[in-house]
Amino acid sequence: MRPVCYICHSNYPHSKNKKVRALLNMHTQFFVCETCHIEPKKGMDVIYKWYNPYDPNPKGPFFGTSYDPETGNLIEVSDYFSKIAPYFVKGDKYESAIQIQDSALAQDYAKVKDQLTPEQRDNVKKKFHINIKPKGHECKVCHSKKSILEFKKLGFTPNRTVDIQQLNITGLVTKYEKFYIPNLFK
Repeated sequence: MRPVCYICHSNYPHSKNKKVRALLNMHTQFFVCETCHIEPKKGMDVIYKWYNPYDPNPKGPFFGTSYDPETGNLIEVSDYFSKIAPYFVKGDKYESAIQIQDSALAQDYAKVKDQLTPEQRDNVKKKFHINIKPKGHECKVCHSKKSILEFKKLGFTPNRTVDIQQLNITGLVTKYEKFYIPNLFK
């Protein structure tokens, strides 16, 4: 039930941009790849819901949606597998934007990928990458009051929502070429 992305990509797929790769890879704990890399289909809206590869109807509470105001730590939950995922919506029908490794195409590809030429592999990957854009969303697409994510519907507490929308780290990424973390252990 894992997404097909993991046939070729690791759990931490962002490695090219040293400046932001740790931040981007941290997001993989909360989102499936398609959440940031989705290319909307014509005539269909995109909504975001929780996805769990082991439970077709995850109930929550979900990791990262609330924190303990006394400690500032995220509240422990029993569901560490659910991630936010996009779904295409047309009328009252939902269609998952996630392609799963259980699909016939993915299983066939996994069996023969090492025997294919680079051109043949690229042709199959094009099928996996349909509705996928190479560069993900910019920080402000989610980290703002106009976020594409409906945090309340996703179960985030009001305080946690404000924290995510106003996250200061996005300014470091967008405003500065270099930033330094002070040496606190001198």
